[in-house]
Amino acid sequence: MSSPRPGARSLPRTPRPSPPRGARGARRVLTAIVADLVDVHERLVALRAALPDAAEEAGEDGVPRDPHAELVGTIECVMHDDLEPAIRSLRRAAELPVDLRTA
Repeated sequence: MSSPRPGARSLPRTPRPSPPRGARGARRVLTAIVADLVDVHERLVALRAALPDAAEEAGEDGVPRDPHAELVGTIECVMHDDLEPAIRSLRRAAELPVDLRTA
């Protein structure tokens, strides 16, 4: 594992729960993960709302010329292209019926 950049802040580590036992346990863990992802999504929505709109989307080569535009674009992309589909997929998986024989 590489060492952090000088001056970089590390994120606090969330303790990992013990592995789930059976399908019910997995569903409980998935439900908790979905709640965490929803929280991250809501925080990104609030952050994006606090930022002014980017003045310039991208140059002719498709690369943002303005670091602010890149920041806004990255936040929006992660929210819409990554987090929202992950939340939907994991929520559906957590709601799948449990076979009581394997629970």
